[in-house]
Amino acid sequence: PKRFEAFMRSREDLTDACALGRGLTRPYILRRLTTDRSVIADLPEKTVMPAYCGLTSAQAALYAQQVRQLKGDLMADAGTGDPMTRRARILTSLMRFKQICNHPALALADGDFDEARSGKFIRLRALCEEIAERQEKVLVFTQYREMTEPLANFLAKVFRRPGLILHGGTPVVAPAIFT
Repeated sequence: PKRFEAFMRSREDLTDACALGRGLTRPYILRRLTTDRSVIADLPEKTVMPAYCGLTSAQAALYAQQVRQLKGDLMADAGTGDPMTRRARILTSLMRFKQICNHPALALADGDFDEARSGKFIRLRALCEEIAERQEKVLVFTQYREMTEPLANFLAKVFRRPGLILHGGTPVVAPAIFT
């Protein structure tokens, strides 16, 4: 960041520097603006189709356990009156609830991303099998970096070929001007 900042400040023309910065970062910025026809010319209209799925019994048990733990922790903290501790516990639990709902392996950190353990994986298979049958493409987002590899492996089996992965840890080759 400091080398980039120094490089940008060394440019005489600020407009030129901004244009250069945009050119360097444009391939890595994923956003879709309806006003930019060059970006969406080859994309279909955005379609939102909620797909509901239930928890597996393992997920439901973990979820109930997390609820009991949070309730116990909040009851134990009730006497201390520290609102920051309470908020931290609640936020931590919310993250755990989301992890459990995605796949128990996220919450347990056990590395066992078996599809049968997650209602979302089961539902994703059903959705993606239809998409694969029509020879269409799919873009899957996840909030958790730890899910990218298991999702890619899972989807490679469904589509019978590997897909591409992009996440915050994806290496970027620096342009020659910064080396």
